[in-house]
Amino acid sequence: MDFNRGKKIKFLVSGFESFLDIKENPTEVLVRNLSALKFMNIDLSSKIDVQPNIQPDDIKSNIKSNINIKSGFTVEFKRAFVELKNVIEDFKPDVVISMGVAQARNQIELERVAINFWSSKYPDNVGFFPNDQSILAGGPDGVLSNLKVDLIVQDLNSKNINIKVSNTAGTYVCNSLMYELFLDSKKNNYLAGFVHVPNNQTQEILIESTTSILTSILKVHF
Repeated sequence: MDFNRGKKIKFLVSGFESFLDIKENPTEVLVRNLSALKFMNIDLSSKIDVQPNIQPDDIKSNIKSNINIKSGFTVEFKRAFVELKNVIEDFKPDVVISMGVAQARNQIELERVAINFWSSKYPDNVGFFPNDQSILAGGPDGVLSNLKVDLIVQDLNSKNINIKVSNTAGTYVCNSLMYELFLDSKKNNYLAGFVHVPNNQTQEILIESTTSILTSILKVHF
């Protein structure tokens, strides 16, 4: 990926809305909190333009602002990436980091791979139950993040940030969005990653970890 060293790097950070028995999605709260912080605690803040996900209609008027608030993206198999893609096309970020909650996990995890598969015992937010089917007919079975996930995690661990690489994102909406996002990032030449967070960590920990992830991406890739 070819970037000019003097260029301000634009990040898009997204979260999801509530779903199933999760009444308040921590990633939706996290995005709002990150917006309010203005990212002043990132060491390389002078070199980046971090843009949390916002409504497509608001992008043009807010394009120079670091304070943008949007409710989480829909938890729907068929629409989650459509919403995200609309924002990507308008904002044209260099890096997209999507975030989702995983109740069964006990630490933050940076995903390596998404698979071309829909399957769930539970419906999405419009009641859709996928029946063990492909996300994209004829698409690759799996697609890797174009982030250097191992180097990023090693860098974060060296700073005592509790995060690890994950090699499976499940088969629910997070994996569905990941799969389409990772394909699109390779086609349109931007970096893309997905972060799963547990549902039992404080916002303070999530904010510190997320801002550290963004800083590490800058260090590793730029």
